[in-house]
Amino acid sequence: MSLNSLKELRSSIQAALDEVDHLIAAHLQATDDKRDRPLVDLSHLDLETERAVSRVFVHYSYSDNPSHDNVETIRRWHLARGFSDVGYHFFVRKNGRIEKGRDLDKTPAAQKGNNTGTIAICLHGKEENYPSPEQEKSLRALCMALNFRYDGLTFHGHKEVADTSCPGSLDYKGILGLNDLGVMV
Repeated sequence: MSLNSLKELRSSIQAALDEVDHLIAAHLQATDDKRDRPLVDLSHLDLETERAVSRVFVHYSYSDNPSHDNVETIRRWHLARGFSDVGYHFFVRKNGRIEKGRDLDKTPAAQKGNNTGTIAICLHGKEENYPSPEQEKSLRALCMALNFRYDGLTFHGHKEVADTSCPGSLDYKGILGLNDLGVMV
């Protein structure tokens, strides 16, 4: 197969993946009453990486403070702790909006000893109205898109690999429809 043929094939595959993202978002679409926009919009997210990825970890911010409901606050916290950037690849706000964190080509700094080959997602919240219905929809849409892009992914809570309660009361196994191995079914 020629280089041009491979480039055309890659372009066709990318177009198909973009269409799947669009269909997933449309299927899970909810409306933000204030802005009349879809809450589950993945079009601004780059879900491609050259890294080998086999697991996705779900976290929570452990804060109910509304001023902490953004990836930039988490980034400041992590930079103050000596990280090179925010440790998470994605941050899900209370209203369901997904913000981009660390570049997906970079290994996360999110679950000590278990970062290689992973993607890290953080949801804002601790106890008060956590998780919001919008966060649940966005988490599911994002994880469905990742599951489609990467063969053999498993999904886990931070507490599965560390002595922590993270991600708190979030029923990620139920929301994502996981089996006992962390596979979406």
